Amino acid sequence: EAYARVLEQIECIPLVLAGRKGWLYEEIFHVIERFGLQSQIRILDYVDDKALPSLYNLAWAFVYPSIYEGFGFPALEALACGTPVLTADNSSLPEVVGSTAVIVHANDIGSIMTGLVQVVNDISLRDRLRADGPLRAQQFTWEQAADQVLELYSTLATKPAAT
Repeated sequence: EAYARVLEQIECIPLVLAGRKGWLYEEIFHVIERFGLQSQIRILDYVDDKALPSLYNLAWAFVYPSIYEGFGFPALEALACGTPVLTADNSSLPEVVGSTAVIVHANDIGSIMTGLVQVVNDISLRDRLRADGPLRAQQFTWEQAADQVLELYSTLATKPAAT
């Protein structure tokens, strides 16, 4: 819906939806039909992990206004590729992207629309996001995650048991 509203204001590149069809996926098709977006939206369905970097690198922006995320790997992957990211202000996403993304309210179509217009129109913002994204992504490594888990275990192991 936000994309449809953006198209009313400015000419925009096609929206590409990637991901396996799942529970309640039919609503997406209903929205596409309701707004007459069939010619503007490309649906890829499942994309193999090996192809994801190419998809991120070809994207104008990665739009991910997720309602809930455990960690936010897709946003981090897009940052690592230098793709400008638009994501939600909930769950782990703000912590993952820091200041290297446009952050919107996932349940607010107006907020998403404003963020999309900003990413499309603001060239200096896109350039900054492209440059800052890979630097942000480098802050998250498996070694760092393992060190943090070991540190937590060490702290818990030396704590007296609760009685």
